[in-house]
Amino acid sequence: MWNTKTTTDRELGWMLVEVMIALTVLTVGVLGFLFSFQANFRATREMGSRDQAQVALESALETLQAANFSTLYATYQNTTLPAPGLTAPDGTPAVVRIQFDVNEPALPAQYGPVADIDGDGAKTTVNASTSYVLLPTRVTLDFEMSYGPESKTLFVVIAP
Repeated sequence: MWNTKTTTDRELGWMLVEVMIALTVLTVGVLGFLFSFQANFRATREMGSRDQAQVALESALETLQAANFSTLYATYQNTTLPAPGLTAPDGTPAVVRIQFDVNEPALPAQYGPVADIDGDGAKTTVNASTSYVLLPTRVTLDFEMSYGPESKTLFVVIAP
């Protein structure tokens, strides 16, 4: 014979176990939602930083293309231009670095098949900084992302 008090206690005990399982499942679900929301927010912020980096690089190239071609090397070699809204890996404001490659025999392959930058018909000039007719330009930006530093480099050949 069963005691009604004992049966009720057992039913309450099972109900407590079911409630604990339901709370555990609910907690895991809510935490999963919050973590996915956080990951989505971080990915959106990183896409924004990459867009800002691309805009900074394109702005630097527009500045170079708007300048006087014959004085580009003398004016902009090893200079920096600001990259608004971005932070460098060392915590300072990020900048776009400009470098012109005027050593014909040592041109990086990233420029493609550039045969001659000073117009003399040969690829032998070691320093074409005063005689260039094409100007191989390297534009670099180092900036900080949430997962660490990132670097973007554009290799462009500027012509008059």
